[in-house]
Amino acid sequence: MNVRKAVVTVFALCLLSSITLLARSARTAGNSADEDDIREAVLRYQMLTWGEEGDKAVKEATNQNEKAVAEALNFVVLFISVDSKDPSDAFMKRFEKFPKPVKKLSQSEIDTKSMNAVVDKATGEKGIRFGVGKIRWLGSNSVEVDGGYFCAGLCASGQTFNVHRKQGVWKVVGSTMHWIS
Repeated sequence: MNVRKAVVTVFALCLLSSITLLARSARTAGNSADEDDIREAVLRYQMLTWGEEGDKAVKEATNQNEKAVAEALNFVVLFISVDSKDPSDAFMKRFEKFPKPVKKLSQSEIDTKSMNAVVDKATGEKGIRFGVGKIRWLGSNSVEVDGGYFCAGLCASGQTFNVHRKQGVWKVVGSTMHWIS
């Protein structure tokens, strides 16, 4: 009787431990809706930050040369990717009311005649590519996300973004620059 009771107890503890681990991993792994919200937050953060800095540089330019450079880097067309691929049409709808046109990665190309600059395939207008990659769950309300931008051969970066969920909304709270050119 004692051996049987011990076996049942051990089995119950193993089962309870497995259920607890499964529940914990389900909480921290997130779901696709969470991950799309996270990707959107990181892309918006990158695009808005770039745009704000561009607008500020244009306003603060002290001569024609500075103004010309600032305007050249204040891109009109923004292209986005998720894991280096085109986002779904449903995901793209999240950016319909963004202040600047947001298009899929495949709608851009590299112009080798212009320092490998990103251009819109349809219009030839210069643009910038923003991307998000791997999401690493640190807890049920905290993740790290790889991302960055590319606009030309000497205009690119790779970063890790820290994103937290507060009151149900995902928000970038910081980033670490790994490289920039």
